[in-house]
Amino acid sequence: MIYRAFILLCLAALAGCQGLPYRGAEDQARITADLKLAATPAEFTRLRWAYTNYGVMKGEQTEDAIAVVQPGLITLVGYAGGHYVRQASFRVATVDCAYIFDGETSDRPIWLLQQDRIVFLTVSDFRGNGDVLKRTQLVKALAASGFTLHTDAQGPAYRPTGKSERLLVLNPIVGKHMEDIAENQAHNVCRPQPLKDK
Repeated sequence: MIYRAFILLCLAALAGCQGLPYRGAEDQARITADLKLAATPAEFTRLRWAYTNYGVMKGEQTEDAIAVVQPGLITLVGYAGGHYVRQASFRVATVDCAYIFDGETSDRPIWLLQQDRIVFLTVSDFRGNGDVLKRTQLVKALAASGFTLHTDAQGPAYRPTGKSERLLVLNPIVGKHMEDIAENQAHNVCRPQPLKDK
């Protein structure tokens, strides 16, 4: 009996270390209740997110969240003190567009481009393994919610600076290796840019 209790305690500790608990319909109902949502949202997607600034791209520390998409709104939900909590919310009116890397069917990030910053969203895990199906569902939910989508085919939201940096890269297939990574500068492709004097 003591052995069994010890195993259950270890499993509970491991579950707590895995971050955000989320297993589907039961947790969706808890999110709806904890956030006092009037109706069940159209989409729940587990992802990682961060704020980042326009200009030269730097690595940002991401947070685990569940993206809850409702009409005209996406809310990023975390977990604290045994309850789901709102980390951030973005209304359609505060987002110039959702920049969709590589079109709808990809596992690349999504950027919510705001006037002063980018909201970085990714369905990839910390190793970079993405989920194309979850990402596709999220893109469709954002479009249905009223967010304007902008893809690479319409013009990229970043441009190379001409510089590069030699970095250690972890690739799941070839392992760790050094690689020259091109430096990019992010800009708001969905907001008219001021003309520069020549």
